[in-house]
Amino acid sequence: MATSSYRFMTEAIRASGYLRTLKFAVGAFCFAMAVLGCVTLLHPLGPQSAIGRIAQFTFAVSALAVGIWWMVARWPSFRAAVVFMAWADLGLMIAAITASSPEARITTVINMSLVGVFASFLMGPKVLAAHCAAACALIFGLAAQAVASGERTWFDTYMFVTPALVAVVVMPIVIQVVIEGGRRAVARTARQALRDPMTGLRNRRGMYESMRRVVRGRREAVLVAAAIDLDRFKQLNDDHGHQRGDDALRAVADALRSSIRTGDVAARLGGDEFVVMAAMASVDGVGSFTERMRTAMEAVTGTITASVGIACVAGELGGGELIDEVLRRADRAMYEAKRQGGNRLVSPVQPTGQDLR
Repeated sequence: MATSSYRFMTEAIRASGYLRTLKFAVGAFCFAMAVLGCVTLLHPLGPQSAIGRIAQFTFAVSALAVGIWWMVARWPSFRAAVVFMAWADLGLMIAAITASSPEARITTVINMSLVGVFASFLMGPKVLAAHCAAACALIFGLAAQAVASGERTWFDTYMFVTPALVAVVVMPIVIQVVIEGGRRAVARTARQALRDPMTGLRNRRGMYESMRRVVRGRREAVLVAAAIDLDRFKQLNDDHGHQRGDDALRAVADALRSSIRTGDVAARLGGDEFVVMAAMASVDGVGSFTERMRTAMEAVTGTITASVGIACVAGELGGGELIDEVLRRADRAMYEAKRQGGNRLVSPVQPTGQDLR
């Protein structure tokens, strides 16, 4: 979930053209932390012990290095982003703990709000929850320490704890809720744009998107496609009404859905046209693919018959040309099945057609 959220938001920001701007903004935040760390070393409310000064100086130097990394490196992976958040939270915690007054300690914690905003936008609920839990523990721990040492009462710390909690915990959670709702709405809309609303199968765009994911990373592949066109579908609608036609389309979709394997793609291209596509390591799998298509269409012959054309093509992948070619060949095979009278399957292993009765 967290990884998918990070990937989704990264791609959305990249598509908007603001990814480079965001990189520089995070880098600028790191530089600001470096400056703040150096200034704190010189301030009376900063760390007074040698260990505290060394820790603060180390964080300031590391913030400078991390800022340069954000400026010059590529956009980080999810794991690198988690490490960055852990570094930022830990550094700010050290800065807060080593401050010399309760007010300075809790006020320093407010800087963690920017880390929380980063998590809200990019990292997902689980990572944000871990950040908020650590921030809450630190804020209440500092408040308890101030009360236990007699420096302040609980009533005194309220004036500092409340705004710290709002900035570091409440605000990032509110942002996360809004963003997560928007992200899910956008993802749902995107999924719907790739689906045929009647059958639930992919539409033409969804078919291409899915097949590109299936063959991603392969230089070569054997693609096989089944083009399916229902016989006398218009007559079915005219004689029995559109509801009967819709039921037939859903029955075909259910049969195809039950016949495909992981990695296969079933789609309704429009009207009474369906396509099933698969990527294989060799042409040896064409026979079993053909048998699965035959079995699927036999399951719906009581409702309606269909003409099925199957084709395969092997070659180098690139730009969707191989997908287009196998679809053209499957269409030609389907029209040959129509020419032979319909209710038939024509494929490389059955070129003369096979009756589906």
